[in-house]
Amino acid sequence: MEPICCRSLSGLLLLAAAAFLGATEARPAPLAERLRPERLRATHEAVERLAYQWRPVELAWPGGLRDVRALIHVHSSLSYDSRGSLDEIVAGARSVGAQVVMFAEHPTGDRVDPLADGHSGLRDGVLLVPGAEASGLLLFPAGRLEGPATNGQPTKSPRELIERTVATGGLAFLSHLEEPGRIFLPALAGCEIYNTHADAKDELRLSEVLRAPELLAALASGASQFPQETFAAIQDYPADYLRRWDQASGDAKLTGIAANDAHHNLVFEVRAAGENRFELVDPFGKRLFAFSNETLASLRELLPADIGQRLPWRFDLDPYERTFRYVSTHLLARDVTRDEVFAALRSGRAYVAFDWLADPTGFVFLARSGEATFPMGSTVAWRDGLTFEAGAPLPCRFELFRDGRPVERREGRSARFEVSQPGLYRLEAWLVVAGEERLWIVSNAVRITDARAEGG
Repeated sequence: MEPICCRSLSGLLLLAAAAFLGATEARPAPLAERLRPERLRATHEAVERLAYQWRPVELAWPGGLRDVRALIHVHSSLSYDSRGSLDEIVAGARSVGAQVVMFAEHPTGDRVDPLADGHSGLRDGVLLVPGAEASGLLLFPAGRLEGPATNGQPTKSPRELIERTVATGGLAFLSHLEEPGRIFLPALAGCEIYNTHADAKDELRLSEVLRAPELLAALASGASQFPQETFAAIQDYPADYLRRWDQASGDAKLTGIAANDAHHNLVFEVRAAGENRFELVDPFGKRLFAFSNETLASLRELLPADIGQRLPWRFDLDPYERTFRYVSTHLLARDVTRDEVFAALRSGRAYVAFDWLADPTGFVFLARSGEATFPMGSTVAWRDGLTFEAGAPLPCRFELFRDGRPVERREGRSARFEVSQPGLYRLEAWLVVAGEERLWIVSNAVRITDARAEGG
């Protein structure tokens, strides 16, 4: 079998799955366990049971704020590594109840400028916000950038790109924290605290050898029977991202967001390639590897009958609806407009949720002093009687963090914590799914100071 190229997310996910499917019992691998048919079924049934337990949260956000679901870091056909159409992106957003899509197109010299001419405005009830991914940043300007356009120009320094974006009233976020050289610079609005592509890369072990046909059979079968659970098998706790975010947030307010990093480019086809030869190709027509008729016959035996009888075989692992349902950023906003979206992100009124597990809508984490309440993103002076209150639509484990370290935990649909000292506080919510604890929600922080300060 010819080797696979793993420069794209498609290659990474394939190779990652292959590595873990070949793992030994001496080195237990979470991905291998999650991809087993019986585990996929158990996960699917557990998620269905959670949906039946869902109840509205009694605790409410102050000041007329409401939960607005946003999909951030989305690629369309304006990027070189996607063929996604605007119609399918909007349809995918609507299907999962998302109200905002924030694009992060790759600027290229021979295509339309994603900042000046990107998708924008209201489309079928979904707010579209143009943006670009460049120099390790997500850039969302509020107007045309001054000076030469980003598209087709020599790469600008991250500092210059941030300054030019902020000068328009826009926002810049640090992206792909797992890559070397990512530095927290002044004027950043925040950073990704989870990235789907990075999580897929994190599963990769280069020392393992690609194994097929077991690999293709597992992915094709899983994607056919339990598509969301197969995709979500990559989910791990983003410890390094959260650690870097916690450390950098000690010096500046940095809003944490989820990066869908959605491309819809995990679409594969097995097709004939000459006499007794077959190939697996990606959505761009690139051959990932070739194999013989003997391998094809072995693969056919492993596949469900409804998949394996005719060529070509086509299996789609990441339609937009699936990646959009997986994870998102929930904003606390008063309306679904660009200004309100930017205001929520700038102030830290947001939380990240793995929506594929359960709908988190209504989640609350706020500080209370007497009758006054302060949402995430606020700065509050410590005083006697100051508490944190939390609520979720499902029973869960609440884990309170101060300055990046866990300090208290509670279980249930609601929780109350006494605030004994200043610090930067955030909350995580965890669910047990098919016998495994899974991270569900990560809040943005409330900063408690030792001197009087205004609420944010």
